[in-house]
Amino acid sequence: MVERDYLLPHQEEQILMLAFAGKIEPLEAKAMVHVATAIRDAFKNNEVPFPISTRDLRNWCEKYVIWGDLEKAAKFTIVNRSPFSHRSVYEGLIRRAFDVEDDS
Repeated sequence: MVERDYLLPHQEEQILMLAFAGKIEPLEAKAMVHVATAIRDAFKNNEVPFPISTRDLRNWCEKYVIWGDLEKAAKFTIVNRSPFSHRSVYEGLIRRAFDVEDDS
């Protein structure tokens, strides 16, 4: 079995910024990538049943651009596809990520 690491956070941020140029702010991209990283860490620790891929991250961002609501887009693309028993974990990770300040 071949395992591959996810892209580095700044690489995923760049992907979002290029794909949605002029439609999202850098801090929004940073927060979304922070959510993805937190969920991946939770997956590694067996706290949630699935991680978020870069494709999932782009899908979330696309829905955000369409709807203008990060939480609604996250709920649609991440939370609602998880088992009911884990939804609160995903929601908590998402809420906490948007309290993160820019540390770059």
